[in-house]
Amino acid sequence: MLYQYDQIGGDPEYLARVDGRDITFPEHIHENFEIIFVREGEDEITVNSVTETIRKGEAMLVFPNQVHSTASTYCRDIIFAFSPLFVQGYSSTKKNIVPVSGKFRPDEYLAHALETLSNDSSTAYKKGVLYLLLDQFEKQAIFTSKQHLNDNVLSELFLFIENSFAGECSLRDASAQIGYDYKYLSRLFKRSVGINFNEYVNNYRLAMACHLMLSTDKSILQCSEESGYSSVRSFNRNFKDKFNITPMQYRKQNGRYKK
Repeated sequence: MLYQYDQIGGDPEYLARVDGRDITFPEHIHENFEIIFVREGEDEITVNSVTETIRKGEAMLVFPNQVHSTASTYCRDIIFAFSPLFVQGYSSTKKNIVPVSGKFRPDEYLAHALETLSNDSSTAYKKGVLYLLLDQFEKQAIFTSKQHLNDNVLSELFLFIENSFAGECSLRDASAQIGYDYKYLSRLFKRSVGINFNEYVNNYRLAMACHLMLSTDKSILQCSEESGYSSVRSFNRNFKDKFNITPMQYRKQNGRYKK
């Protein structure tokens, strides 16, 4: 499945929880902290082009504005996204650095706390759990400096894709909108994300189509159109090239039968 969070919107107490199974989403970036805790199976998580396997009982902490993606074939996990303002005492000390690796293993108490933490928990409980987790992570983490310019430009590119994927979504249009040279953006995107802009947009559209096919009763044609494909034929071809099955087979395998 695919997950997305609403924009923070400046809410200093923003925290969202998603309980997922076999969650997959292509490279993206946002202003939240994110904790991915694996309850069963394993998850392949890539952060800034480094891929790590997270197994049962382990977690990954993603810092704000880090390019990251997740892909799994069998995994049950809990994902939390929360505003840096919610843990300002911690985030204010990390403005210029990021962890070399966000992988860690919460102790038994904190693993249980993650199971019980929810959107409806009290503010005091949320902050208590998050600060304890961050303290535990801090004791084993190694940090390195981050590149602010690249972060800002990538954020603008990902925001452009998020707003434009359903229609025309070209790197030339992005270049004109955000005011950076086309060739510079092309090199930066490939170096930072590992694939070129057009391939990423295609992956994003396929991920969105998967989400629509599993979470709605819309037809495959509707799902393909809302994901940015002008032709269901090209959608079917790209989908099979990527996943080795047709959209209809994918839907049936996941318990959805609508054509």
